[in-house]
Amino acid sequence: MLDYIHALTGPTKDLGLSGIKAALLVTENASVRQLVRRALLATPISGLTDAALSRILADGPLVDQLLTENARKLGAAMDLCATWARHHKLP
Repeated sequence: MLDYIHALTGPTKDLGLSGIKAALLVTENASVRQLVRRALLATPISGLTDAALSRILADGPLVDQLLTENARKLGAAMDLCATWARHHKLP
């Protein structure tokens, strides 16, 4: 059953770090891993991105701050969308 569960994450969405092109795929499915590995051979993470992201992720308090701020901004955006939907009588 775990072969059908895949998690994809990255700093752009999780930490609000748009412009940092990197991602993490977690899967038990060897076929999916091999397919993704082949597809991404032509687009490796740049050295600058690797260095910057490694430095950010090594700073626990900074990661906590980024997660908190991103959650706050996402919440504000959701509130704005909900207000708009209510105004237009959408469910």
